[in-house]
Amino acid sequence: MAPPGVAQEPLPRRCLTLFTGFDGIDGEDEAGILRRAMAQVGALGTGRAEAGYLRLGEGLVRCPYDGQRATEALDTQVREPAGRDGPVRFPRPAWGWAFGLRERDGPRGPHGPGGPHAPDGLYGALVVSRRDRPGEDERLLLTLLVRQTAAALATAAAHRPRP
Repeated sequence: MAPPGVAQEPLPRRCLTLFTGFDGIDGEDEAGILRRAMAQVGALGTGRAEAGYLRLGEGLVRCPYDGQRATEALDTQVREPAGRDGPVRFPRPAWGWAFGLRERDGPRGPHGPGGPHAPDGLYGALVVSRRDRPGEDERLLLTLLVRQTAAALATAAAHRPRP
């Protein structure tokens, strides 16, 4: 959850928090990038990151550092829509959403459509929950976080040594 008062901070200050949270990310691997993104969710407002997934081969694999909140039922909900954004259900009453982490303009790159690591532009997923449906500011911040994370994952994949 966010530190007290974060949700009441002005939107520009919360955007700055988001962008500075990715400072020094050069050279970090995909797991480190996803870990940073998950940490940013609580810093942006009243939501929390429930789980993070990275693409491994043809599927999404839950990252091990997401704590005890993720379950097999959540894994199934995230994997079923093949990385599409959509609602997820939790055992407790809460709003939940799985955000696909994909290149904004679709697959591209020097290796032909999709590049070498993401044939459909999908690099992972970020699952977020809140007590209530997010307001306009929170939706904007989450969208920016998802896009920034997807771009960082695409860059990391492009710079990964080839076998």
